Amino acid sequence: MTKSDHLFHYPGEFELESGGKLPGFQLKYTVLGQLNAQRNNVVWICHALTGNSDVTSWWNDFFTAGSPFP
Repeated sequence: MTKSDHLFHYPGEFELESGGKLPGFQLKYTVLGQLNAQRNNVVWICHALTGNSDVTSWWNDFFTAGSPFP
């Protein structure tokens, strides 16, 4: 399975539901595998449980050959 890291830059001000505002920010994300033609094979995982964004390091059994998301 291919793995690539990306960095999204949000240049403007981002308004929060609470009314607070964030100045421009960066969001790091990792893509495992490839998007299919129907674009329906995406699993979005937010890592609020850890400061480590590498899902394969804390849910490795889910992302190996023979697993639910090989």
